[in-house]
Amino acid sequence: MTSQSKTKNNSGFTLIEIMVSVIIVTIALLAIIKIFPLGINANVSSERATVANGLAQDKIEEMISLPYSELTEGTIEARHKVPDSTSIYERETIINYLDGDLQPSVTDQGIKKITTTIYWPSAIAGLDARSFTLNTIISQH
Repeated sequence: MTSQSKTKNNSGFTLIEIMVSVIIVTIALLAIIKIFPLGINANVSSERATVANGLAQDKIEEMISLPYSELTEGTIEARHKVPDSTSIYERETIINYLDGDLQPSVTDQGIKKITTTIYWPSAIAGLDARSFTLNTIISQH
């Protein structure tokens, strides 16, 4: 009898190699799944900021369409829910007098600053409410 060395074909995977591969893939998938809610919250947050910008611009445009003399100094709108929008937005509008150097003034010198601020809750849990402020300056002349 000739002696023949017995060799096994070891081209397959062992059970331990397969288990380690499954664990690595599972950990990677769990990490990816955890990232999705962050992306969704970032999108919602961006959408809310865009809507807030539009609401502020609408109010500013409404105010500058009025004659200068009808824009009285003080709080035009105290902070309140914005009509015709979702219930999450609040708006505040204030008009202040400015002097020739664009500094606050107690008397009307022909320049007014309109400030509109929009407030809304953060889309990301644990963060404070968000706000967006838009200012414009108008003159009497």
